[in-house]
Amino acid sequence: IQIAQRLRQAVADLTIATESGPVPLSLSLGVAVLDESDPDLDTLLRRADQALYTAKQRGRNQVAMWQAPLPGGSAAGEAAS
Repeated sequence: IQIAQRLRQAVADLTIATESGPVPLSLSLGVAVLDESDPDLDTLLRRADQALYTAKQRGRNQVAMWQAPLPGGSAAGEAAS
């Protein structure tokens, strides 16, 4: 997650110069960790995608890490901004 945070910050530090003025950039990332019990890479990508949606729901310029579903609930994302 530290690498994702550094990447997010590096992008946030950039601006794009346009004729209308500078345009700030932001980046939202979803992070997941491959577990030995995961059947395939698609599982990892689905988890990262779920974390990405969590990051986007919390606002722009966020990093969220996928966490296993809580008993009786859905997967939770651990936010880091």
